[in-house]
Amino acid sequence: MKLSGLGFTIGIGIVLFSILSCSVPQNYSAASAAAKTPDVERVAKVVNSHQDKLQAIFGKHSYQNAMQGDLEFTLYITAEGKVQEVEIKALSGKFYSNFIAELKQEILSWKFRVEDKIIYSFVISFRRN
Repeated sequence: MKLSGLGFTIGIGIVLFSILSCSVPQNYSAASAAAKTPDVERVAKVVNSHQDKLQAIFGKHSYQNAMQGDLEFTLYITAEGKVQEVEIKALSGKFYSNFIAELKQEILSWKFRVEDKIIYSFVISFRRN
């Protein structure tokens, strides 16, 4: 019985660490992207223009390792139009860390024309044909 209690304690510790390590960069308002402002529309256009690149990265990685599912991306964009941080969360399926790392590297290179800092989230489904 003590072993299961220890496992539970370790599990809680992992969950707390995960929650604390995924903090939102300071000075961002999650509500800032809620309305369809001109900034949100411009960001959406840039994101849509990069969809093929993200799918190409998936094609390269899924050829090596079978994976598929849905990923949620949250971009923290500075007032200067740079991606300060990108969070990628698997909503379904299985993905490998080297694939996620390459997606992050690609997205961090994106530039946006915005007037204020903004948080923008979107979901992509990755499937092998």
